[in-house]
Amino acid sequence: MNEWTVTHIDEPMLSFGFNQQTEHPKDGLFLYGPPASNQNPARMDVGVIGTTEGIRRYESWVKSLSSTIAAPESGREENKTMWPGFQAAFGVPWPVKPFASVIIDGELLSRRIRTEDRHEAIFKAVDVYSDALRKYLREQEARPQFWFAVIPEEVFLYGRPKSVVPRDQREKSTGAIGPKAAKSILSRGSMFIEEMEAAALYDYELNFHKPAEGAASRHRSGATGGARDHPDAGGVRGKHTAFVAGPRVRCLELSHY
Repeated sequence: MNEWTVTHIDEPMLSFGFNQQTEHPKDGLFLYGPPASNQNPARMDVGVIGTTEGIRRYESWVKSLSSTIAAPESGREENKTMWPGFQAAFGVPWPVKPFASVIIDGELLSRRIRTEDRHEAIFKAVDVYSDALRKYLREQEARPQFWFAVIPEEVFLYGRPKSVVPRDQREKSTGAIGPKAAKSILSRGSMFIEEMEAAALYDYELNFHKPAEGAASRHRSGATGGARDHPDAGGVRGKHTAFVAGPRVRCLELSHY
């Protein structure tokens, strides 16, 4: 019988500004700031894609992120640390007003995410964002360092694998083929380009983030982040889920605002 052994590995020292090192990232950032690098931006030039209300909520979140936040009264002692503000921590200003704003049609997005065919719903809801981004890149020269896509609560609710849209709220599907025909086309192929294109949307997962990340990664102007627009997030509360996509795609959670 093999015996298991446990080896304790000490925390590595992390480098911060002024050539200082500490074990804890919070201590290092708050005391010394990030290490100097020619890759550090002069400021956070962020583009935002969303409804008018979504962009307003983004601005509210950035405003709270830029200010000091008191340490929580409850919880683990090591987590009871005040937030000094984004610029104080990272040495870079984050303007409340976005570098670029792209407003999408909230009613169109709502109708699309409620489409009865869930693959079509996800695919066409993502198109609302990707079409807006493509239009901006065609017509505008200013390039944000990355984009935030602010996602309404209903997209978060109905854009997940097991979500179900209430029957009385569903929008009629406009797809030319159904899931069964699409599966056959995807596995066997088709001589007709139209059929392949119609079947392509069924190749995506029933998860809004996955095709959204894929669509964002095709735009090489910068990374793209997404944030869930919660109805309680008008001030400093509300849950946000985010993805960041660019040449490489990764996911992250934004802190509550």
